[in-house]
Amino acid sequence: MADDGISCHYIAEGDSLLSAEDTSFSPPTDSIFFHETSCRGGLNSRQACAVESAAKSHPWRNIYVLFSGPVTESALHITSSSLFVLKKYPNINFARVHIDEYAKNTAVEEFLAKKTIHASPYKITHTSNYLRFITLFKYGGLYLDMDMIVLKPFYGLGRNWVVRENDHFIGSAVVNAAKDGLGQEFTRRVLE
Repeated sequence: MADDGISCHYIAEGDSLLSAEDTSFSPPTDSIFFHETSCRGGLNSRQACAVESAAKSHPWRNIYVLFSGPVTESALHITSSSLFVLKKYPNINFARVHIDEYAKNTAVEEFLAKKTIHASPYKITHTSNYLRFITLFKYGGLYLDMDMIVLKPFYGLGRNWVVRENDHFIGSAVVNAAKDGLGQEFTRRVLE
């Protein structure tokens, strides 16, 4: 497969992380999620800062960084890597998403299996958008883009909320959705 920015999403070899499709992967409903959809196999400093800020602001919540491409064992153990530093936080977890399996039993399962998204000039962005809503549909919780720095805890905002971009649009860079009720209905409809 040519390097199209998402070809690594379909590579099964080289995985050193727990698979998000594994039955033992069961995030609590108040978890915070990040998706790394590039094929870099790690995090740059800006992304690591975003993850660290969420972990420090919410030490009682589990933080999950979900990678669409393989992460090697060496990326986890090189002392200068962002992943090595982030592993020291007890509330930060890493997992690998295998998109076709991850999308099973969702409204976009068939669409993603057909690889229609590969024809889009914005395939990385579209993949990220699908994955964030699949994650919230399956587990509930808070999704943050990899460039969101958290300065204080998200207290008192309720179980379901989104950020307004302007008078006409809501954003998808920060979304909190409950696993049941309105939150699951919202994420299901977004995926449809």
